[in-house]
Amino acid sequence: MVAPLLLVLPLAVLLTFVLARSRQIRLVATQNPGLANLDGTTIRGRWLGLVLGAALCAAVFATDRGRGFYLAPTLLALGIATALTIAELAVWRAAQTPGIAGLEDRSGQRYLPRALLLWTALVAVGLVALLIWCADHQNIGWHGSAPGTAWYWESPDGLNSSAGSPFPGSHYSVPLVIALVVLSAITSIGAIAARRRPRNGSDPVIVAVDDDARRRSSTALAACLSGAVFGSALVCLLTASMGIGFFAGNHDDPMNHVANQWAQAVAIWGCLPLLALAAWAAAIILVPGSPRRVGP
Repeated sequence: MVAPLLLVLPLAVLLTFVLARSRQIRLVATQNPGLANLDGTTIRGRWLGLVLGAALCAAVFATDRGRGFYLAPTLLALGIATALTIAELAVWRAAQTPGIAGLEDRSGQRYLPRALLLWTALVAVGLVALLIWCADHQNIGWHGSAPGTAWYWESPDGLNSSAGSPFPGSHYSVPLVIALVVLSAITSIGAIAARRRPRNGSDPVIVAVDDDARRRSSTALAACLSGAVFGSALVCLLTASMGIGFFAGNHDDPMNHVANQWAQAVAIWGCLPLLALAAWAAAIILVPGSPRRVGP
């Protein structure tokens, strides 16, 4: 029952958002060729970033000792955010008009998705609490890479036994926190570049369409950070809860069976909302949507 829910719900949410965003009106290149070219550059940056992020994930999985699974969401988002930020900085000069300067007050709140960032902040607090708790119950790490407390399991006949811990300790959480901090810095640079990019003209139609282009870039950058937070929380919660269930399920003690049931409940009710939130962020990144129609 758990596996179908873990697959169907995020796919349904992702499909819903993709369909809703893909139905929006596209920016017409013949009406605003300069802005359409600028907007296209940032959109292409998303796909280049996706390739870069996938390459980073593959490199870590191939060379690192067990941390690739925990770092995968953040590394994927890091690749996309880096490409988006580079694209924003690249189009900065193209947006300038020599000999023309304008004075305008542009707040970042105009372009950032408040609801998404609110959920990101809430999940980030939970992720920090989870990492602190897991560090207190430190994972012994792969190949003894980190000290910790091991859970011991032995079969009733005494022929089989194992020791381990379901909690990701500092060997896993410290690189994750560092990667999230780097991602936060890159997304901040990209969002600032999108907000402060020179505006080529003061025509109301150009201003409105340009604001939509800025909003699309800023929203995508915010979604990168959100997706990394949601995905990281999902991975940590899933591995910890399933690990508890494994160790508890291999004991005859009734209390361990209760712990197993609690672990399964946490896996379902904790991971499903995180999957839905991650699908939301993924839809924003993969399908940027389109600016609203302005003017005739």
